[in-house]
Amino acid sequence: MSNNTKRRSASSFLILFVIVIGLWFAFGPKDYTQVNRNADPRPVTARGTLAEDEKNTIDVFKNTSPSVVYITSIALRRGLFSLNAVEIPQGTGSGFVWDSDGRIVTNYHVISDASRIQVTMADQSVHKAVLVGADPERWRISIFGFKTIALSGHRNARRVPDCAAPGQC
Repeated sequence: MSNNTKRRSASSFLILFVIVIGLWFAFGPKDYTQVNRNADPRPVTARGTLAEDEKNTIDVFKNTSPSVVYITSIALRRGLFSLNAVEIPQGTGSGFVWDSDGRIVTNYHVISDASRIQVTMADQSVHKAVLVGADPERWRISIFGFKTIALSGHRNARRVPDCAAPGQC
């Protein structure tokens, strides 16, 4: 491409750009949301009582949400400029306390490549956990437990009905 052709295409682009900007200012978006400062506020009215299924959903949430845990999988990696091993959080996910022995169920991908697993309970207490078992091919879930504590009588432990186990319902 010669210099004249480059100048012509640059000037054509500049002219087109100026036209587009001018059209945008002339016909572009306007602020149509005008505020009426003298408007009367709408009264807030009570919705009424909750339906039975809504009450049931609220009860289920209240009874089971304390058993939900936050899981952080941590990997060991070598430092970039040294040979020191560094712990790096590599993934997070959720799980739930399965029983009073401290077993927790989560998706397999949450802890698949973890060197260490850290569990944060609903009360914000943090614990180390170890992998007890996993079946990534069939269920894609993992079961692991606490290494440092036993959850017997822990307020986050909930009894799960037998049919809640995979394959039994």
